[in-house]
Amino acid sequence: FARGDRVRHKVFGDGTITEIDTDAGAYVIRFDRLATDREVSFRAKLEKVSENTDQTSKNHSAATL
Repeated sequence: FARGDRVRHKVFGDGTITEIDTDAGAYVIRFDRLATDREVSFRAKLEKVSENTDQTSKNHSAATL
């Protein structure tokens, strides 16, 4: 993954990688539903979220409200 990539975490949901801390072996991710950034280990299972999938998800959520 790279800085700026949109990712999905099983517990925290969708977020954006803001930093990559190679010394700690972790990504710093700003998750959409959390107030503060979180460090997530390189070993954690993350899924890259495509721009189209992310937008479709937001549109679907808005339509169901």
